[in-house]
Amino acid sequence: MELRISSKRFTMHKEMDVFDAGGTLRYHAWSELMQLPVNETVIEDATGTEIARICPKQFSLLRSINTVTMADGTTFSLSRDPLGFNIRFEVPELGWELTGKSILACEFEIKDATGIVARIRKQSCAIMADYDVDIPHETDVERVVAIAVVLKQFLIRGQGAATAPAAPA
Repeated sequence: MELRISSKRFTMHKEMDVFDAGGTLRYHAWSELMQLPVNETVIEDATGTEIARICPKQFSLLRSINTVTMADGTTFSLSRDPLGFNIRFEVPELGWELTGKSILACEFEIKDATGIVARIRKQSCAIMADYDVDIPHETDVERVVAIAVVLKQFLIRGQGAATAPAAPA
């Protein structure tokens, strides 16, 4: 399955749309610009059903962790380290690892014990560029979309990523 994540510009919300290869809207992600106490991101399918919620927690000026809660109750965390030159996430709850050569490479793979789960590639080095997501076996699509949205948010902020422990359930 091939998907494209596009950011909407000049809106009152941070918004992203996820389209399939045929140009059909599959998912929509949004968050309020000035939402307090946290700036959660909600991901919905094309019918408006929530599939995931991303909740950032700032631990310091240099480190934050994003907890992803899927509609089925699965929870996992991703963190960023702005001083990191290599991009690497581990998602032990899913048995996944996301790696990229560097922030500038703009190409990432999600792997499990059996091989590649998905590939995520930024189309250009522009800050608001679209991302292509290739999910060869079409499994765990919604979890891959959630991870790709978090990754895109990290890179828009110009931040690297590092390993983080899972949040308590």
